[in-house]
Amino acid sequence: MKKTRILTMMLMVGLVAASSISAQADVNEGILAYYSFDGISLGADSSANNVDAQNSGCSPAQGVIGRAAQFSGKSSLTVDAFRNYRWGNDFSVSFWFKRTGGWGRYMGVINNGQHPDCTWEFRLGREKAGGALYCGVGSYTDPSLSDFRNMLAPPEQWNHVAMSYDGTNLTVFLNGAKQEGRKKDEGPIISTSSPLIMGLGRKGFGEDFDGLLDEVRLYGRTLNEEEMQELYAMGSKGIAVAATGGRAIAPTSIDNEPVMAPRASVPAVPILASSPDIPNVEEPVTPAPAQVITQPLAPKAAPGPLTETGSSPDSFSDPCCDLLNRWISLWHSGRKQDVINELNRHKP
Repeated sequence: MKKTRILTMMLMVGLVAASSISAQADVNEGILAYYSFDGISLGADSSANNVDAQNSGCSPAQGVIGRAAQFSGKSSLTVDAFRNYRWGNDFSVSFWFKRTGGWGRYMGVINNGQHPDCTWEFRLGREKAGGALYCGVGSYTDPSLSDFRNMLAPPEQWNHVAMSYDGTNLTVFLNGAKQEGRKKDEGPIISTSSPLIMGLGRKGFGEDFDGLLDEVRLYGRTLNEEEMQELYAMGSKGIAVAATGGRAIAPTSIDNEPVMAPRASVPAVPILASSPDIPNVEEPVTPAPAQVITQPLAPKAAPGPLTETGSSPDSFSDPCCDLLNRWISLWHSGRKQDVINELNRHKP
């Protein structure tokens, strides 16, 4: 009887674990590029698409999860594989950023070309004590990029922003909250011959980024609101761990960049520079074929040692209930892998 009850509990916890893992895996679907900044090379694409960024003066720093890329106001990361890329009607981007200086000027954060050559961008302003965030996309019906203006992203602290476009609706979440913007875009995002750029703003105006970037994800699909909030929650957990001293920068390698242990890679999504049903400004250039990235990536924070639980000799305790309560407690405390490991050890 007890064996049947234990098997039933194991099945219940296993189903919960499987559903949770499935929900988290959704945010890795449809990724064009993922810059976690946790590889041996700071600009390495952590997806399997191998669209690495060229690093010009950026340095590693403590991030939301593992490492971040630090920009000095004169540094940048560029990805030539996205020149002439047709962003189309389905596009999303998600990342964490922290502004650390240049309060009296505007600055580009991420875009597909230095202003005014870009057709989607994120930039910071001098308004709101340097906390003003602007973003938008340029479509053939409305090339203007001023879709979302003057949003408050408190400076000198980590902020998360996610933007998703489906050909008609442009949705933006800032720090887990949906933002209000104007709705004039329709149709595909205009293509340009410029690369993807992190850290550079308007040409000739010194509008380059002072601060840090982390967990930069680009998608060839639309993210729904739940997925954008999930990406914010994932990073928020990393911030909480770092605040308690649970995460530190790893030892450095020969080239003086931190070396991280391996973690699961993000599946590849083919990057196609052209599509017959989407107009383009210039002839497309097809990027290099997708290849699997083998560089080491940052793991999640390791849980503390697992300790056995017990009951007071003066109190009644059902072993089955104790085991279930233990698994529930570990699960809700974030130690899901410990639960899965125990389930495997208890298999008949």
